[in-house]
Amino acid sequence: MEPKEIDSRLINNCLRGLIFFNGLELNGKCAHHEAIFNAFTDLKRERSVQCQYKILNYGDDFFKRNNSKKTPPNDSISIKNKTRGIIKYNWQYKYLDERPALIVLFIDLDWDSDMWLQQKNECESRLNVLRQSIGQLETKLALVLIQKAKTTVDDSIATEKAIEICQFCKISTRQFYVFPLLTDKKATAECIVRLEIAFYQIAQEAYQAYFKKIRARSVPNNDQQVLLRQQFKLAFISELREDRHSSLRYYKQAYQIAADLEMLELFIYELINIAGFLNYKICELNFILNSPLEALNQFRKHSSNFFNRQMGNYPSKELAIIEFELWKSQQNRLFADLFNFAVSNGVAAYASQNPGRFLEEAASHLKKANSLIRQLKTKNAQQQRQSCSINLDLNAPTIYFGHRPWLNNETILAEMKGNLQLVEHAAKIFLEQNIQENYPQSIQLFSAAIGQFKRYHCKRFATLSYLNIAEEYICFKQFGNSLQILQHVSTELRTSSFYLLLRNVLVLVANCAYCSLNINEWILAIVQLLHSEMTNLNAQTEPNLLEDAQNYFSGHSSIPFPILPNSPFYEEEPNRTQVDVLSV
Repeated sequence: MEPKEIDSRLINNCLRGLIFFNGLELNGKCAHHEAIFNAFTDLKRERSVQCQYKILNYGDDFFKRNNSKKTPPNDSISIKNKTRGIIKYNWQYKYLDERPALIVLFIDLDWDSDMWLQQKNECESRLNVLRQSIGQLETKLALVLIQKAKTTVDDSIATEKAIEICQFCKISTRQFYVFPLLTDKKATAECIVRLEIAFYQIAQEAYQAYFKKIRARSVPNNDQQVLLRQQFKLAFISELREDRHSSLRYYKQAYQIAADLEMLELFIYELINIAGFLNYKICELNFILNSPLEALNQFRKHSSNFFNRQMGNYPSKELAIIEFELWKSQQNRLFADLFNFAVSNGVAAYASQNPGRFLEEAASHLKKANSLIRQLKTKNAQQQRQSCSINLDLNAPTIYFGHRPWLNNETILAEMKGNLQLVEHAAKIFLEQNIQENYPQSIQLFSAAIGQFKRYHCKRFATLSYLNIAEEYICFKQFGNSLQILQHVSTELRTSSFYLLLRNVLVLVANCAYCSLNINEWILAIVQLLHSEMTNLNAQTEPNLLEDAQNYFSGHSSIPFPILPNSPFYEEEPNRTQVDVLSV
């Protein structure tokens, strides 16, 4: 099972404080409302602070949250077999989508309006509805009066009315703002910036309250899993507050707890996924804070802590090893993306330390996973096929971060009559029967690594990656593509006089030519292999090569002697008639 990709909303420095706008009608009937909202959400304008704005309508779930009561599940099967995790998958999205730091109520109200008293009462009524929906949350409120006409009221009277409405609605003057009628675009933009800064400051108070509430929670018996969860939450809220130094500190503390944590085989996969996410956030924040060496050291530490771990036998020994290789590939690829983005922002990279090294490592782990998957499929093909009683959606959201999709799945548990062992066995069979190699991605990663190696003049690393691509094409049964790449590699090695490696490459060339029915390239590779510099040929192989070459040049039809009896080549071995046609 491949590890899930990290949501782009949680990485790439994309975390933003959530602010709801209530009272703005975007149904096409109020052009000035749409203009205000578009001005706040315009991505092209310069921003002094970063916030995420959403419209809150009265029919949304936010207004129903306090009216709906959670009913405990009545299914004894799900309660009995419920598996606890460390971090709930939806916890972060709660603060990104559902739980705002600030709700801003917009009201169309002029200072000299004839309906001042009625609209003042409407302000109080709407704010009370919002307060009731907020309940015990730390969400803050703000009120903005939208002026639709130029006011004829003196400033002193406007100030008195502002104080009056603040007292009547039970809000402070820091929560009250006016959006005047502005015809100049520059003045409108300046007003938007001032309001945005004010909203941001109020939102910071809410996140500070969330932070204190989480930190005040006691950890029973110094439970390390609960402590890890707490440190993670503190780091996440700190990141929403844009307090990156504090966020980095808490992410590091959570990571260290994860590194020291001992888990059962059932939960090792969850642990490495959590550790991988924490490592990513630490590296990302180090790059943002202009500490690239700290980011590199953190990834080395991460490799030392987790890359050599034993994954156990869950769901099976073979699947556990494959999953581990896929996870290590993901970790290297994510760090390479971070490193490459940092380089584009001015971080220096060198031949000895550049994103290509990590892309190549990611591709190598994926290549190894592909090899292990081939071995597993070969092993299963020799055994009697077992029927799979479940159909898993491997991309389905899980309750806890890093959990497998069959854990806490009430539908599957009900089908298996609550027998968790049957569920796990069925899941193992499903994975073994549906797991597939991912040659295109490994080739793509090697190609990306080559681009980086060429940029930093790492010619030999690029040649090695070319060779790896050729081997993946061979396993992918695309012998023509592999042959083209191998010809390029052999030319590079010949000019560099790397005869030992050249010999192995020519062997691959001969095999690819043999499988793609390219007799001319096959005999050319044979001739080069018989060169005096190629002294490492097996004594039993050389006479066969000479015999095949003599038969070819004498015009006799014969099937070329396969140099490497590997399964990828033998599976594509042409029949005698095809070769006879080419050799005549």
